[in-house]
Amino acid sequence: MLLLLLLLLPGMLYAGSLWLSNSAYLYLSVSFIQMTKSLMPGLVYACGCMVGTEKPQLSAALNMALIAVGVLVCALGEMNLVVSGLLQQLVALGFEVRGLESVTGGWLRG
Repeated sequence: MLLLLLLLLPGMLYAGSLWLSNSAYLYLSVSFIQMTKSLMPGLVYACGCMVGTEKPQLSAALNMALIAVGVLVCALGEMNLVVSGLLQQLVALGFEVRGLESVTGGWLRG
């Protein structure tokens, strides 16, 4: 059972991330998708803090918040924003973050 958790779960999360991220290209511009992918370091850091693989630091949190504000400004300025495409992209990022945490053993600790 542990073998399934260690091998199958990250694979399923990455497959879901790939599927959702690729399908978001049908709704969003390539430049906007690349901008939303800049949230990845902040999401990995936040997830790492939640499961205990990272230690919370104010300076790192402020840097990640600055990136998130930049993405928010970009989203507000997007002329052809399709909310379902944005949700697909954000869920894909969440799957990828959880997949990274499961590979590094975050699920075993958290």
